[in-house]
Amino acid sequence: MGSVVLNDPIFASYVLATTADITELLTHTQVHSVYLPIALLSLVHAVRISHATRQLSGGAQSRLRLFQSVVLDLIVLFGGATVVALLLGAPLPILFSPVSIALYASVHIVLSVSGLGDALLALHAKTGLAADLVLAAIDATCRTEAIATYALTQVRFHPSPAVSHSLFAQVVVGALLSGGLPLLVGIFHLNSPAGLWSFGTPSWLHKPSLLLFPDLWGGMAVVLVLLFMTSSPEEPLIPVPLLHAAPLRETTTKVLSRVFAPHPTRLLEKRAGLTSLPYLSLREAKAVSALVLFVILAMPLVWRHVLVRVPATPAKAHGKETKTPKTKATKATKAKAETTKSCVTCGRRN
Repeated sequence: MGSVVLNDPIFASYVLATTADITELLTHTQVHSVYLPIALLSLVHAVRISHATRQLSGGAQSRLRLFQSVVLDLIVLFGGATVVALLLGAPLPILFSPVSIALYASVHIVLSVSGLGDALLALHAKTGLAADLVLAAIDATCRTEAIATYALTQVRFHPSPAVSHSLFAQVVVGALLSGGLPLLVGIFHLNSPAGLWSFGTPSWLHKPSLLLFPDLWGGMAVVLVLLFMTSSPEEPLIPVPLLHAAPLRETTTKVLSRVFAPHPTRLLEKRAGLTSLPYLSLREAKAVSALVLFVILAMPLVWRHVLVRVPATPAKAHGKETKTPKTKATKATKAKAETTKSCVTCGRRN
């Protein structure tokens, strides 16, 4: 029991723990132990990736053949992780993921052949913001898990100390795993409805403002939240000495104590003696990170659907145009305008 107390974090949260339990349940619960031994979350994510592939290729206007569509589906799945692996000199994920390839390709084929994929597009168009928020929640959960279990692990166990101890490397890797796909889309023009992919200069090189998309910055935020919540002065995951200074740790602990409850093993201990411990466990820190990423992904969606929407006039809402009645004043104004126009040619004005 002493070792458990020694490794326990400062805080705990029933809500975060419940969220982590639900995520782990979806990750480990199979659809059917015999006929379909696939985790529920993996199946949901496969449907989400297939839907994203269909949206990327133009939706109902897509003219991709089935095989090319399956290839695009795998690019959407492995694109960000492949960029990360190439940067770190690690084996490409697609080389040791035959089960994932079979699952995601099969789901995409079934949705494409059966017409369910087009039905999902139609449902998405009808539900609008609600569907976008559901997809954002799935993306936030799965991307946070991938960043925590794959991206950061690849950096920490990198043979070069310059990489394994680099905060910059961890932030870049998290950003690319979350938002690397849009960069690849711009480079290879993968969003062509006709499937005419080609290598070219991406638009985000001409307009760097296009890099300000939430997927990229959301990945950075996930890394920083994960490292901040699970780091400690004894094991500084963030190599910034100022963050681990005793006064700042004490202040941060006081602030977080207003949000989180003390861990059950820390109830009888003084707060001042806990500053050398991580704030949250990894599973609860992942729940916080997923929430942060969801908020970042959802804000532009809400802005586009709610705040930017301009209400139509009642006449236009019913498909009618408002016509100005021709009154005597209108006719008089028109006659005066014609008179003024005729007088302009001779250099004088009535």
